[in-house]
Amino acid sequence: RKDSSSVWANLEASGTTTKEIREISNDAMVRAGVSVVSLFAIVCDLMRDWRNTPGANELIPWLGRYLPAYGMVARAHKAAVEGGEVQPGEHVLDEYLRKVGDGGRKARRRRRGRGA
Repeated sequence: RKDSSSVWANLEASGTTTKEIREISNDAMVRAGVSVVSLFAIVCDLMRDWRNTPGANELIPWLGRYLPAYGMVARAHKAAVEGGEVQPGEHVLDEYLRKVGDGGRKARRRRRGRGA
């Protein structure tokens, strides 16, 4: 970390034999400055812009295979869009996004040291 790089570890890839060992190991990494996050968080951070290649077209099937809950969400969304049915209250999301403007992208860039 001396060169200002960041170190990330996948929480689900500990390979340990007990919950206690996993928790002690993860706590030690956090104290050392490692960002211990989920596989989904790592994938999303690597993607950054889902319009790029690989993008949503390539990633959603992968998520469906390795993180099935996210695949189910994507399939449900697709079915809702194609069927014209959305979840009651979903229209509130548009109002919320208009209020927050950029969806928090500027704040995330500032936290990552990339300016606004």
